[in-house]
Amino acid sequence: MNIMKLLVAFLASSLIFVACDVDKPASQPTPEEPKEEAKSATVSLTLTTKTQNTITFTVLSGDASEVRWLCVAQSMTNNVEAEDIMTLGHVVEANGSVEVVAENLIAGATYEIHAAASNSDGKITVASALVVMTDEAAVAEATYQLCGNLTVSDYVQDTNGLRNDYVSFYDTMSGLTLFIDFYSPIDGKYLPTGRYPLGDGSSMTTAQEYTYLTLYTNGDLLRFESGHADVGASYDAVTNTTIHSVSAYYTMASGETVSLQFSGVFSDKSY
Repeated sequence: MNIMKLLVAFLASSLIFVACDVDKPASQPTPEEPKEEAKSATVSLTLTTKTQNTITFTVLSGDASEVRWLCVAQSMTNNVEAEDIMTLGHVVEANGSVEVVAENLIAGATYEIHAAASNSDGKITVASALVVMTDEAAVAEATYQLCGNLTVSDYVQDTNGLRNDYVSFYDTMSGLTLFIDFYSPIDGKYLPTGRYPLGDGSSMTTAQEYTYLTLYTNGDLLRFESGHADVGASYDAVTNTTIHSVSAYYTMASGETVSLQFSGVFSDKSY
């Protein structure tokens, strides 16, 4: 009888234990706090000053993790994308006002300056482009001046182991055409920056650069006795194009002079 009572008591306690275990409420996961979306970065551009070869401007940004700017010649045809700016652009300090100088520009050329800023999520904001023309170089008065609407063609070939750019500058306003025969090292991808003195082409070496010039007017080819051409070249990585500036001044045996002022892209007629 005592054994029976003990067995009944044991079974009763087991049932109570099981019942309590089944009725225990399941634990609920703690809800996650909603993630706050990062603010879009802000960026703007303001022109400060410009010279023949520089443009100074201010980049203002906020809520940004990275800010970059990029300067390209406006005569390039390809559009500059946000990724171009963030990949090829120059880094500036974010979240404030920073004054920047774009240097080694070409006198009289027009440039676009772009800025972009990314926030902590990598979202990119692009500023409207500043379009700025650098100051034009001073050109001495000459008997013949080529500085109007110029059509420029560049025929490139290998001459005696040198790169030979035979460039014609046709002034549609005056009808004058100036031919400049530039020589430079053969490994150049474009006409290099530098001063090209007047030469007759008889002493061409890779150590120096020479130019041989004529002026076509009224059916005559007029030669020069002295002078030189100053060339500037600015390569644009976005468009894989080079913009050139040419400022030249020459004197003929008659005392008459010729001046040239050009900034833009050569029409390439490469070999």
